[in-house]
Amino acid sequence: MCALLSLLEEGHAADLKEFLTQNVVDVNSANICGDGAIHIVIRQGDHNALKILIDHGADVNLPNNLGDTPVILATRHGDKEILCSLIDAGADLSNGNKEGETCLHTACNMGYASLTSFICSQPNINIDQQDLDGNSALHIACNQGHLDCAKSLIATGATLDLPNSVCATPLHLALSSKHSHVAMYLLHAGADSDVQDWDGDAPIHFAARQGLLPAIQTLCAFGCNVDVANKQGLTPLHLAALHGHIEVIRSLCLVGCNTEIRNGDGIKAEITALKHGHNGIADLLSRLKNSVLREQFTNQLVPTSQPISRVNLKLLGHSGVGKTTIVQSLQSGYFSNLFKRSKANLPVANCILKGIASSPTNTHIEMDITPRSNSLMFDTFSYQYTRGISVKQVSMTGVGDLALWDFSGQDTYFLVHHHFLGCTRSIYAIVVNLRDSPAVQFQQASFWLSFLQARIRPSQSIGYCGRISNPLQVIVIATHPDAVRVPRDGNGDYFTSGVEDLVSQLQQQFQTTFRIHPEPFILDARAPGTNVMRCLRHQLTEMKQNVIHQDKTQQLKSIDNISYKEYSLLPSFPVSVVPAIHLPRVFLTGYEGIPKCSGFLEGVLTWLPNAVHQYEHFPVMDWEEFLLAIRSNVNPLAGEEHIKDICSQLQTMGEVHILHWQPQDVVVLSPQWLCENIIGKLLSIEFITLARVTGCYTVDDFQAAFTECDASKLLVLLEQLQLCTHCENDGELEYEFPCYNMVETIEGLWDSQDVRYGDCASYIGLRLKTSPGTTHLLHSVQLRLATKRYADPECDLYQWFRGSKLCAGILESMVTLDADTSCGECIEIKVRGPEGTGMACFYFIEELLGIVQVVLSEVCPCLQLERYALSERQLKNHATPYCFSPTELATALLGCDLNVCLHNPWLEACESSSTADESILNLIACGTPEVADVMVLWPTLPVRELSIGCRRALSALMDPPDPLGKDWCLLAVQLGLTESVAHLDAAVHPSHPTQSPSLSQTNALLERWAQTEDSDATLGKLARALIALGREDAVDLLLRSVPLYQLIDTEEDEEGGGAQAQEVSCIKTATSPTNGGRTNLSR
Repeated sequence: MCALLSLLEEGHAADLKEFLTQNVVDVNSANICGDGAIHIVIRQGDHNALKILIDHGADVNLPNNLGDTPVILATRHGDKEILCSLIDAGADLSNGNKEGETCLHTACNMGYASLTSFICSQPNINIDQQDLDGNSALHIACNQGHLDCAKSLIATGATLDLPNSVCATPLHLALSSKHSHVAMYLLHAGADSDVQDWDGDAPIHFAARQGLLPAIQTLCAFGCNVDVANKQGLTPLHLAALHGHIEVIRSLCLVGCNTEIRNGDGIKAEITALKHGHNGIADLLSRLKNSVLREQFTNQLVPTSQPISRVNLKLLGHSGVGKTTIVQSLQSGYFSNLFKRSKANLPVANCILKGIASSPTNTHIEMDITPRSNSLMFDTFSYQYTRGISVKQVSMTGVGDLALWDFSGQDTYFLVHHHFLGCTRSIYAIVVNLRDSPAVQFQQASFWLSFLQARIRPSQSIGYCGRISNPLQVIVIATHPDAVRVPRDGNGDYFTSGVEDLVSQLQQQFQTTFRIHPEPFILDARAPGTNVMRCLRHQLTEMKQNVIHQDKTQQLKSIDNISYKEYSLLPSFPVSVVPAIHLPRVFLTGYEGIPKCSGFLEGVLTWLPNAVHQYEHFPVMDWEEFLLAIRSNVNPLAGEEHIKDICSQLQTMGEVHILHWQPQDVVVLSPQWLCENIIGKLLSIEFITLARVTGCYTVDDFQAAFTECDASKLLVLLEQLQLCTHCENDGELEYEFPCYNMVETIEGLWDSQDVRYGDCASYIGLRLKTSPGTTHLLHSVQLRLATKRYADPECDLYQWFRGSKLCAGILESMVTLDADTSCGECIEIKVRGPEGTGMACFYFIEELLGIVQVVLSEVCPCLQLERYALSERQLKNHATPYCFSPTELATALLGCDLNVCLHNPWLEACESSSTADESILNLIACGTPEVADVMVLWPTLPVRELSIGCRRALSALMDPPDPLGKDWCLLAVQLGLTESVAHLDAAVHPSHPTQSPSLSQTNALLERWAQTEDSDATLGKLARALIALGREDAVDLLLRSVPLYQLIDTEEDEEGGGAQAQEVSCIKTATSPTNGGRTNLSR
């Protein structure tokens, strides 16, 4: 080996220039592997050494013993800078190695999309150059599943149907390697769907063999030959039957494949399936032998032009406002109601159940004003409440079919309302009682709209001023006008400006989420034949048409494909709390499209009553059971996607209800049975009064308490409804119902005298505050805190009515639901541990916060929550702790310094305190400096971490034109995106100049900024830009909404971090997140 190669291989490349200057050497000499000096420096990634070698005459096309040239080697290492240097020095990109692979083949094999695009852009590049196996770069990219590489090649003009040495095209290789996404891209780009390889296999053979259903459906849609046989005489049907792919069989049969065709040995696919034990496929093919029946099944799955006939009308309001009477009037005809007004209402006293004198506990609040008054306080339990959710399917004159859902105003049912709310395919009615004062009416209506808004799944599409893409349709109904002597107009209709003002206030507050009908309906619920009732029916007809007809032109779509951060606890901020601003009263009418009616839907609707009758005691099926029942009783050709579409229609019509659960969904065949017979009884005041105070039942005990159906099946369903959780107690299976837990707290749960938690102990706490009127979060949180004691003996859980205490080894935590006089309800979490456990306490409270986040993302994903930090010093002293607001915390962290101190005014009033300041490090990190190593503070987080809720709120503030110009346009200037203003404005604006933009310019600006190469596109820079604009409202919103920090992975640090790392590792084992966002602390 020459001295030059020895110098480089021994790592002395820094001496290369001096060596070449002082010695006469052959820079192209090679070692035993054929590698020259240029190969060695490329492997080392030494750009300077490469430049020196090139300057001294190194051959940039020198191959080694494998034929790899420098450009192939540079490509294999993904080094674009070296590749550019070689190209500038005259390297030939078409040179292949001994396998015939060029640098383009190598880039596609490694999946380097940017390098592939770069090489394709070079002049005189042969995109279709083939290796010794006849594979082009496109073959390689498709075989490896590198879609981005394939896109670059196709965009440059690569031949789609180029055959290799075995006549396989890129499409064949993509399917044989199970890369359906690449195959479908090739098909849409124009690849031949019928070309056959050396063995006679067409693309559909590969898809059928591998069971690639999406590829099969795409190939069939492109009109490929489904009965083509390969050289073995096997058709796609035979291959699918051989390998047991029944969904592929269904797709092939739907497009008209010949089920009687025989293979090369004269055997039909049905016999092939039987031979290999696929009896389900054999039964399906046997059932389809009748060509007439098969045609009927096929035609049944073809949608018609007719929309569905029924949608949901969901009524929300406090108990006693008249929802049930409205339902009765709507479902009755004119003649059957002529005498309703002559019947006097029964006194409230006659409805009181004799055996119960009061609510089971004073803490149960009935959201109703039972003696009617002008008080804003909610009185206790009323006996005039709907049990559960009353579901009625009615046919109304002039409206057609509706499913009427009467949601109980009794608060014990709020735990399950989220399962049935938030769907944009429904009409919502908010009912208020005119016997209440205007202030109470507004409070109640705002409560229900906030309740509904919190349960809407966030949409990634953000409309102008923060509007959601599918605003929910809402009407406001005011009842009991006769009781307060509301005047009538010339048509005999009631009128009052107070209700109109109420609707205007609601429209202003909830304009970004709901499309509230501007005219309220003031009616006597007992009089169905009045003019206002006819107007109500007319409005319901119009809203029904909006639901069932999709308006694709009005759908909101993102300008750029930004991957939004999913639900995050602190940034979720409802737009309704943004200070009132004037928005144009323009609402988009597009609704998520519903598949049209079909014979399949009619068949399912015909079968469904029989199924409910057959399973009358427990009309519930898991998803696989439901699929089998549909295929057995309605249509054997129905694929899973067909059945999902049908379920979507059935749920929109109120015929079934789907509960999403792992490992599979559950289909409730009778919503009436679930909502009235089960939920209506189990969460009624009467049942809760008699329930066990601990909320714990064995299966036998629960069967004795609830005899209507099989307790073992019902308890599983209730667990899917998240009303209970199972655990083992002394080897016996028990179910715990947090909603029944009426245990009172005991003294000493947070003992100030415990010597383990003295002056040097670690304390940390936080408070999650919600808007007034938000109730019943803690029971769901308690449900997730339930732990398997037998599986983790170090964990101990104690729960009472309004709180939980969880001990994990030497650490203690307490989660409580408290009433904050200034902000409604709040969840308080605090953790403590002995001296030296600061890091462990920090991870423990993060885990508990994560559990709360999971619960809220399921129950009320758009609920407003703000994180306050509790005073660490007052927690140690067991005094009432001061709460530091999120604005204070975020402002202090703007400089990314955890040692910044905040003033605690409550400590200033304490004579024993020498200073009234507390550091951020103590408040959010237990005073442990090591925590800073695992934190990324909010000012350095990328702007894409801003939640959808906060984006909507910012859009509501920044989209409207500002008189001083301090809107999204000047924000773009502050962010350095001046050149993007015109493009963004044109992209979101409709064609007509007088119309409002369809999309949010502010959100589009943030999306564009996030896509730039600006490494400073951070939340901190956004905050400073808003401060520079003088938009204090937007700054305050941002500071209250940003996540204070994110955690980074510390597993590598823990491996060598000594005793502290072992302690952290131990506590993270007990409290770290697991799959699906759940933990071993949760069920």
